[in-house]
Formats: sequence, C-alpha cells, structure tokens
Amino acid sequence: MKINFGYSVDVITKDTVNIHKVCAATGERYMVTVTEMEWELFKSRAVVSQAIWPDMTLDNREFIISALTPAEWEWIHGDTAFGKYVENLNT
Repeated sequence: MKINFGYSVDVITKDTVNIHKVCAATGERYMVTVTEMEWELFKSRAVVSQAIWPDMTLDNREFIISALTPAEWEWIHGDTAFGKYVENLNT
C-alpha cells in the first residue's frame, strides 16, 4: 500500500489556495481552503499558524502543519494497533 503523508497545494483563484490529499486511513480526499496571503505567511514561518488562522479548527490547522488528516492522526496516536506500536517506540 502506498501512503502519502504529504499534501498538494493548488492555487484556485488569484486569492484562494486549496491544500489537499487523499487520507491514508480513509481513502477520502481531505481539503482545507485558505487565502494565498495566509499560505504565504505560513510558508515564511514568520507568523505562527494560530495567529494566521485563529478561527480555524484544530483539525484543519494540524493538517496544514503536519499533513495529517484527523483520521490519520487518530490512526497514529489513537487506540489502534499502529498507535500502540508508535507508543511502544517512544517508551
């Protein structure tokens, strides 16, 4: 099984950017839309994501930061076989 833990970024309009990928845990497409200015600020690392997107959900911000969808986050860190494997690596 090929797992892609990165995401794609598409400029949709002059001001709109879609950040998306197919979730490795569900097989469904996950997408977050931001403004081009927000995306450029994030890429510059000059401003923290919480300041750029104060009203964005934690799940969407985490996806932009780590490229993990909520389902992948749960799969890795949750109460799953893989999550327990990762937990055992850290002990």
